[in-house]
Amino acid sequence: MYANRPRGILWIMSDQHSFRATRYAGNRTVATPALDRLRTQGSSVANMYTAAPVCTPSRFAMLTGLYPHTTGCVNNLTPLPHAHRTAAHHLGREGYFPGYIGKLHAVDAQTHGFEYCIDAGHYYDYLGPKTEIFCRTMQVGSPFVRGGQYERGSAGCCAPWLEIYQDEARNPWLDALPNPHLPADLPPKDRFGSFVTREAERFLRDYRDERFFLFVSYLEPHEPYLPPGSFRTQYDPARLALPPRPPAGRNGVPRFVSGRRWPTAWTDEGDELARLWLAAYYGNVSFMDRCVGRLLGVLDDLGLAEDTLVVYMSDHGDMMYEHGMFQKGVFYEACAHVPCLIRFPGRVAPGSTVAEVADLTSILPTTMGLSGLGVPSGLDGRSIAAAVPPAAGGLCSTTDPEACAFSEIGLDGAAGGRFMLRSGEYKYVHNRGDIDEVYNLADDPREFVNLLADGEEALPTGVRQIAADLRQRLRRKMPSRPYPLARATMTVNGVLGHL
Repeated sequence: MYANRPRGILWIMSDQHSFRATRYAGNRTVATPALDRLRTQGSSVANMYTAAPVCTPSRFAMLTGLYPHTTGCVNNLTPLPHAHRTAAHHLGREGYFPGYIGKLHAVDAQTHGFEYCIDAGHYYDYLGPKTEIFCRTMQVGSPFVRGGQYERGSAGCCAPWLEIYQDEARNPWLDALPNPHLPADLPPKDRFGSFVTREAERFLRDYRDERFFLFVSYLEPHEPYLPPGSFRTQYDPARLALPPRPPAGRNGVPRFVSGRRWPTAWTDEGDELARLWLAAYYGNVSFMDRCVGRLLGVLDDLGLAEDTLVVYMSDHGDMMYEHGMFQKGVFYEACAHVPCLIRFPGRVAPGSTVAEVADLTSILPTTMGLSGLGVPSGLDGRSIAAAVPPAAGGLCSTTDPEACAFSEIGLDGAAGGRFMLRSGEYKYVHNRGDIDEVYNLADDPREFVNLLADGEEALPTGVRQIAADLRQRLRRKMPSRPYPLARATMTVNGVLGHL
């Protein structure tokens, strides 16, 4: 059973990295040499989806193998109940020393099974007085301006306790004059990604003689949209192509999508902002990729690369101005479709592709399966280890035609949530209190044509049956009880309560 046990298991997670922003997947603008190397040396899961297009629920779905509605961790203000086991518990029981370094985004002060923890609080200790610079950039570094005011920082910035800086009365820097003794920005060596990479190197050097499970979690390419050093000028906004616009007057667009669209989208002003944003986003992606490359280099230097299972993924993507949107929270491909790479020398075929559709709840059982360990019972996620082409040249199991990816979002939980099912070429989205959506991703990869725009009865017979089948399968995945709204542990406008 343990013949294929790796010495080390390394999970690398980025924040808000869209599948569309990877060179290996066809984006010829962005530079991602480290991820391209991982893809060449390992396998790309070409159809991996977030389990929730927002940070905390997605991360803990990945760590537990359970969907957000199962655990009750349904938004960025609800913690994971301690009764649920994470990968740290499961792999720790198998003899792996579990550590995390970076952005866990746990919403509470618990470590959820990890025995070695370096998080944003330690980063603030490292920064010392320069923490002011970090918090200022988190609050006003975004190019987005709403109602004349810059966006405020939030828990998504790294740690739950940073949420207090949304409360202007308690923020020591928001309206104060900047400290004249501090620089206006952090150099590359002081950025969160650099700090995380150095601490990961320390962990690997200290525990290289033990079996280890290390979860390295970067903040980048999440905001602030201020790439460090040369990454800030790596991409010329004037040379960046914008995504195609949807056809004018199209039907079947949910109301909330119209509400999320940037107010100046597809105007000269909006296009200029989008190019500035894309240049900054790509700069963040390339900086994160540089950090990943350094981390892979440490594995090489320590002689660990050949016996370490490496999995790279992101918690969710970003709309990248598709449909006139930025950021996350929707099920369009730019946001819901995430990169996923698996490298396991001698056991995973280099340069191979996994075509099976999956979501992030598959990461834990797949890791256990590839490592020759028993998959824990009671998980929502299923292992796709059998679909990963083996290095020995044998055949992987036939892709399951019924394989699917499920995703959900409860930021608007009072309305009952929104849900997605991807299977084969089709995607079905159920929006409670709004119109549903069906897209054929093979024919319509930008999702401009909602096949339900004129009602299900207007569909050709074959497509109507597909839509009905997807809807039934989606309903079986959805929570049968009212969508959970767990107790929040952080303040919203200074008040502890529900989101």
